[in-house]
Amino acid sequence: VSPTLLPALAAEPGLAVASRPGANLTYVVVNEEHGALARTDVRQGLSLSIDRARICRTLFDGRAQPASGLIAPASWAHVDDPALPYDRQQAQVLLGRTSTAPWHVTILTSTERLRGDVARFIAQGLTDLGIDAEVVPLEFGTMIARLDAGDFDLALLQLPEMTEPNVLRHFLHSKFIPPAGGNRGRVRDAALDEALDAGDRTMDPRQRRIVYAQVERYNRDSMHWIPLWYEDQVVVTSVRARSFLPSAEGRWLGLASLK
Repeated sequence: VSPTLLPALAAEPGLAVASRPGANLTYVVVNEEHGALARTDVRQGLSLSIDRARICRTLFDGRAQPASGLIAPASWAHVDDPALPYDRQQAQVLLGRTSTAPWHVTILTSTERLRGDVARFIAQGLTDLGIDAEVVPLEFGTMIARLDAGDFDLALLQLPEMTEPNVLRHFLHSKFIPPAGGNRGRVRDAALDEALDAGDRTMDPRQRRIVYAQVERYNRDSMHWIPLWYEDQVVVTSVRARSFLPSAEGRWLGLASLK
């Protein structure tokens, strides 16, 4: 359900709207094989150009939380860092440092209307900074094919649940560049690889929290992925079923306990 419809649905007799924080991440994947996108300062500039708080407040009707990193607060491995900043002036400085900056970039997104609106909002922010950003909406299969082939600059994606942060290894480790895995941004970072490998082989939960805090620091400094926000799990029910809430991962198992 589009977040813009939720206030009207909540006011409708016989309906109830409820939400809870989700264990998901919406993010921008950056193709680090495309020109200046390989540069950390350019990726940092892209991150600083995005007004996450405004998007969460408007396009998501307040039912999303600006991201502080890769792992949502609903996860046991979350690191309690401040939300990533929005700073247009510093973004302009960082994006203007190189004459080889990709002043024309494509942003792939799905054909879902809300995702298209989000991508256009981000693109407008880049356009205001002098970058010609083109939004390219694609069907899911076509989008994945282009991502795997490296035929993109930026792409708006969501990791729908993160019950186990080791899943990040599949998407960020240099061993998993397509076709070997899901590292579609072509990230090659030895320090990040080492931290992800440590998370894969460490069993003790306390030590794993330390390892994934290190992963978060690496990504906050390098912006291999640009975290955007964590979306709430939202449910619209009849009043009779208003006690139902999906899990943080969006699963519906709680329906079985309704009477």
